[in-house]
Amino acid sequence: STPVVDDFSDDDIPDLSGIFSSYKIDDEISSKPTIERKKQDVKFDDINDIYAQYIPEKKKRNSGKHPVRNAFIVILCLFIAITSTFGYLAYHKFNSILSSVKKENLLGENTHVKESSLYYDSKQINILLVGFDHTDGDNQDADSVILLTIDHKNSQFKIVSFSTDVYVHIAGGTQNTLKSAYISNGIQGLVDTLELNYKVQIPYYVTFNLNSLGTVANALGGVSVDTTDNSEYLSAIIKAAISKELYDFIKSAEIIAPLLTSNLTNNNLQDIFLDALKYEVQNYTICKAQIPSANSVHTEIVEGDNTYYFTDVNKSSKELQVFLANKQG
Repeated sequence: STPVVDDFSDDDIPDLSGIFSSYKIDDEISSKPTIERKKQDVKFDDINDIYAQYIPEKKKRNSGKHPVRNAFIVILCLFIAITSTFGYLAYHKFNSILSSVKKENLLGENTHVKESSLYYDSKQINILLVGFDHTDGDNQDADSVILLTIDHKNSQFKIVSFSTDVYVHIAGGTQNTLKSAYISNGIQGLVDTLELNYKVQIPYYVTFNLNSLGTVANALGGVSVDTTDNSEYLSAIIKAAISKELYDFIKSAEIIAPLLTSNLTNNNLQDIFLDALKYEVQNYTICKAQIPSANSVHTEIVEGDNTYYFTDVNKSSKELQVFLANKQG
């Protein structure tokens, strides 16, 4: 191989010292031009201000609130609290009153007449009211026998007074007076006899001592009538009761309830009371009738001076049903 010959010499290196002749190199290059960077004072704005024109302005809350609205809310809350408390107390008070009514057994099935033959209306409540002049065990006489019908169909209270001395067909027996049906078989015998003769369903009853009517009248603020007719007296009592405000009625009921005996359960009584509120019974009219009427009674004299009253029960039952079914003027 041919050997490489290095023919490069120091004389071939150019002299560059003249190029840096203007610079003095010491600890620092003093002749080096000094470049000062201008310090920029940059301010950064709130980004919300930057985009304010694109973002809808947010309404500020009124620190003063809304006095009218707030007062209304407070009043509403107080109203709810008060009515809830009153409703709770009234409910328990009402239950306590209902419990003070003496309860008797429910009426049994009337085996002397077909139930399908009895007049009945779902918007009417029939309650038999039986009054006694005294309490002497089994010797009680049914001196006053009245059918009270709360008629929500015709917006009326209907009071039917039955003559207890008229001879009728006694359930399970022969002809005798209506009061004897109670003497023989108690309230069951009386109800069975009424249904048998007058063909009207009677699911409920209330018994009371006639001597307590004065207490009842006073509890309602006083009732005055110029008659000894118990149906007239009862009519005046009902009128006084339905005219009472709720609070006053409850106060009166506290006195009256313990004087009564009934087969009405607490649930029955609650339903009657709630229906009374629903149908606004304070606006109901009161109408009365006598059964048997003068048109359906005939007399028959037997055994000397004794007078016995008999009635056409078929005619009487039709009169009663018409009276209950229709609105009375």
